[in-house]
Amino acid sequence: MKKILIHHHEIAYSDSNGIWVRGYFGHWVSGLAKYFTEIGLLLHESPKKLPSQDTCISMQNVVLQSLGPRRKSVNIIKRRINIINKCREMRNYDILLIRGMTPNQYTVFKYCNTPNKGFLLIQSLFPPNQTLSFNMESVIEFLFWKLRKYQYKLISKHALLLANSPTLCEEIKCFTGLNSQFVSTSIIDSKDIAKKHPKKKDNCNQINLLFVGRIVKDKGILELIEAVKILNKKNTKVFYLNVIGSFNDNNFKNLINDKIKAENLTDRIKFYGYISYGEELFNIYHRGDILVLPSYHEGFPQIIWEAFVSKIPVITTDVGGISGFLKNDKDALLILPQDVKQIVDAVRKLIADRALKSLLVENGFNMVMEHTLEKSAYRLSQIIRKYAK
Repeated sequence: MKKILIHHHEIAYSDSNGIWVRGYFGHWVSGLAKYFTEIGLLLHESPKKLPSQDTCISMQNVVLQSLGPRRKSVNIIKRRINIINKCREMRNYDILLIRGMTPNQYTVFKYCNTPNKGFLLIQSLFPPNQTLSFNMESVIEFLFWKLRKYQYKLISKHALLLANSPTLCEEIKCFTGLNSQFVSTSIIDSKDIAKKHPKKKDNCNQINLLFVGRIVKDKGILELIEAVKILNKKNTKVFYLNVIGSFNDNNFKNLINDKIKAENLTDRIKFYGYISYGEELFNIYHRGDILVLPSYHEGFPQIIWEAFVSKIPVITTDVGGISGFLKNDKDALLILPQDVKQIVDAVRKLIADRALKSLLVENGFNMVMEHTLEKSAYRLSQIIRKYAK
């Protein structure tokens, strides 16, 4: 077995129990642990445990290789020097694997003393609507995205290239001219599949829509709220929207709240906040009728796997890693981003066609069975073993 060093845009906290990180990353690393002699996590570290750090990695062969704090108050030159020095210490690993684009990806790639290096792409290289707005925040975000994309091209010439969607593999080929391999990052394991939940009783008059994810504009939440308003007009059914996730920006939160009040949807939309991966989250999934994820751009989100294993149909946008992986009218209903009418039409289509709904549920669940955490972790370990001989 090999020793792997993983770098990701993630903040960790460590104590006597283990390494605390966000659920999706913690479960993924834990799934990999049995296939590697040692996993080093090359991450920034927080001085105290954050609410988002809800999952503890307790395996003894998983080690935190701290890049130090990621506070803005830390001198940027000093922070870079610390990262370089830490990377130079990493001599005992067989391969470095960068997961997703990160602010320090090129520095880590350049200075890590591992004989082999890889990059696991988990987001689209070609997100739509890259319009440059004339405010400082959007300009900086735009420039950093361009920089990381350019860095990816440089890295790709000297790395094992992986992606968590076949469509992203096609994007890599288009952008770099190089081939890559598909490896799922689903964290649904056999225990999640085996869990039995009480069968939800159909309510002919009430439809529970579900949205899970960061509550930001690019996730299409504004369009989804507008769709809920339209669906509740002149309809015999009552539509509710359950939102799981946290706001990143108070101004956007106020905008959403004002819109909900203005449209008289206060009693139709419920915000649960962030819920850790686990039983509580799946209980809400099982009470839902349809998952709607109208993102402007995506890699291949974990949320879709969660809906599939919960046996609820999915409406999502035909973008990024979703495109080409899911087939419209077979695995999910695929719509265009920023299109309220298509959200409304897709919801109505699923309600009217029970056979279609059953087909999506069955195919989605079968897809989960093919891409469990165990199978994906084993596949990744075999690819790395072959590459890092």
